[in-house]
Amino acid sequence: MIEIRRNRPEELQDIIRCANSAFGNSIPAEGFSLVLPKLYGSRAKAPGNHLLAFEEGKLEGLLLVEPMKLKVLDRELKVAAIGTVSVLPDARKKGIMKLLMEEALKEMKEQGYDLAVLTGQRQRYAYWGFECCGMDANFSWEEANLRHCGLAASAQGLEILPMDENSEWLPAAWQLWEEQPVRTRREKERFYDILLTWRGRPYACVKDGKLAAYLVMDVPEGGTGVRILEMVCSKTVTAPQVLGAIQNCLKRSRGSIAVAPYRQKTMGELEEVCETLQYSSPNHMLILHFGRVLEAMLRLKNSYQPLQENSAVLKILKRDGSEETVRLSVKGGDARAENLRGAENLTVQMTDLEATRVLFRPSLFRNEAVEALPAGWFPLPLHVDELDCC
Repeated sequence: MIEIRRNRPEELQDIIRCANSAFGNSIPAEGFSLVLPKLYGSRAKAPGNHLLAFEEGKLEGLLLVEPMKLKVLDRELKVAAIGTVSVLPDARKKGIMKLLMEEALKEMKEQGYDLAVLTGQRQRYAYWGFECCGMDANFSWEEANLRHCGLAASAQGLEILPMDENSEWLPAAWQLWEEQPVRTRREKERFYDILLTWRGRPYACVKDGKLAAYLVMDVPEGGTGVRILEMVCSKTVTAPQVLGAIQNCLKRSRGSIAVAPYRQKTMGELEEVCETLQYSSPNHMLILHFGRVLEAMLRLKNSYQPLQENSAVLKILKRDGSEETVRLSVKGGDARAENLRGAENLTVQMTDLEATRVLFRPSLFRNEAVEALPAGWFPLPLHVDELDCC
């Protein structure tokens, strides 16, 4: 008999041991305390954010449901980050993962979550309604781009300095994050550990004795490249200047960075200098409340790419047999989504998986559902920052 329950705070070390054992050699030797210090490091707490599976008193599997709030202009979405889905090797094929996921989904619906996000194998989680979606713009640059664009010279006077938990630049970095109009809310006392997610390392970009930008980077030893996991710039510096400073200070002449599409200023600056640009859908998301998510994302896109005035009514059939009907409208510079009790002047009907793909993922394939909707509205810029995923 498998028992599923929420964890108690004193069970954190048991959780870490179970997860490390389940993932084995697929994670670093230091285990989850290194990969996700915000959740499993020395300062981490475990306030009932894990579902645990026991059989005859033995912990055999677990799943994290980390609550987050995603601020989108003047809207706020309730988001669950799903992670650390772990079943011990000798306990597999007992249906433990299925029980954990079903309990997590039941709780998320009861607690009014708007969406959930996870990473993992696509079809494995499609069973519960998760679909590959979201949007990242992935830029790469090489030494020649920096040289021909004169970025090393333009970055003179900028310093790239590593930040530790006692860094004088850390409070200013948190404040810079807090000023972003679209962001996941991050507690100040957890900010540094969040920046260490996925083995990233935080750096300050300093100009004239003040923080001009902060970065989280993977800087492999002995190499010439760098991967930027997160970069937030103030108004005093441009993204290409920061790339030039990385070359000057860290001797790294090539690299990559993923940028959310609504960060239009950064997107435009990088498009001018970078070698390649590719769009990707990095996460799997389950949209639990299409109306609230659609309204937040329509308003966001309309704020930087004004949408044509129009309206549409969507009927979305969900895997649990329920349905959600939403009227979308753009009028007078405002975008709205209204949940309806029934289908009035229905524009298009889709399953929840199809709706997630069509509405929130870039595609070059012809789709009749998209063609039935107002031109230029979709895809919407749904995005959860990499450091907030689990």
